[in-house]
Amino acid sequence: MKAWNSDPVVLTVAPTGSDVTRENNPNIPYTPEEIANSSIEAAQAGATVVHIHVREVDGTPSGRPELFTEVVRRVRAGSDLITMATTGGSNDMSIEQRTGGIDADPDLVGVESGSMNFGDDTFITPPLRPEESSNEPVRRARAWRWRPLTWVTSCKQFAGSRREGSRTHCTSTS
Repeated sequence: MKAWNSDPVVLTVAPTGSDVTRENNPNIPYTPEEIANSSIEAAQAGATVVHIHVREVDGTPSGRPELFTEVVRRVRAGSDLITMATTGGSNDMSIEQRTGGIDADPDLVGVESGSMNFGDDTFITPPLRPEESSNEPVRRARAWRWRPLTWVTSCKQFAGSRREGSRTHCTSTS
């Protein structure tokens, strides 16, 4: 029998989530400083990846690139966390707003590759058709200097990643 801790584990923290507010949880960070500090605390507790959503000062979900850039800068200055910008954002955000985090040059980008049910709403991401660029998150991730992250299905796959420059590449080890 293998020891309980013999396989690598990747802990991902999402300090804000997308649509949760301080009315739901008074500890939700809103400002870039609060989001970064919460992320760094999670790194000190063992987190490896931070999945970043950003907020306006009033807590409204945002896609502003400058907010993502500040969070990524602060997280990198205070930890070794792998930074991952969302392209999910919020149900109320346009595709253009949802892709603002790509401009922050994070290590990873979580690409919403299709629509899904989200709470009581439908989260719409148009399908990508070869003849048009209607799926903005996928199109922008493809234009990014590296391939978009594909969700890994096991810790073994993520354990095969290697860091080069400011990107993380996942390779399968199975």
